[in-house]
Amino acid sequence: METTPLSLISGEDLDLSIAIHPRVIKCRGKVVRVLEESDQSPTARVRFEAGLRFGGMSKQDRSYLRQYLSHLIEQQAISWKDAP
Repeated sequence: METTPLSLISGEDLDLSIAIHPRVIKCRGKVVRVLEESDQSPTARVRFEAGLRFGGMSKQDRSYLRQYLSHLIEQQAISWKDAP
């Protein structure tokens, strides 16, 4: 796979800042999988999905992030249920 400044590589270590208003969570991460999709046209937009394993996060930050993600999942489930 050709790498660009925007590429992720499996096994890559990352320093992360996750901004969830009003907090910024700083932690470490490791890329565990990468999926790249492109339709190979000249104007193609490349879509990345990556699985990350987080580490070096305080208990309070982990709890805050878990609550935030639970809220997002709940809101998404409600919007899917209400969709035609």
